[in-house]
Amino acid sequence: MFKHVTSKKPDDAYMADADSTALWAQSNKGDTTRLGVTGFCRGARQTWLYAAHNPNLRAAVAWYGPIKGPTSDIRAHTVMDIADAWTRRRSRRCKNRDVLYDRAISQQVT
Repeated sequence: MFKHVTSKKPDDAYMADADSTALWAQSNKGDTTRLGVTGFCRGARQTWLYAAHNPNLRAAVAWYGPIKGPTSDIRAHTVMDIADAWTRRRSRRCKNRDVLYDRAISQQVT
């Protein structure tokens, strides 16, 4: 399934799916002021990307997954490509989260 379906799905489609899920939760009495995502492997990569994509996200937990690597038509950016935009947006909300994020990235890169 991964080879034939998951690996062929563009990042934009994942972002649209996550946005649709958040809208569904909101329209079904979900508390989207406490919206969070988590993921493993490629889902962890999507977690990082969604954290940069959705400014209303309150928490993102990426357990393990690629933060660097090649790009393609369906994967236009790596996590590291969008890390600066993510930290700028998040640092406006909470300086401590920025420090924790920087530590997490430095541990994965080294």
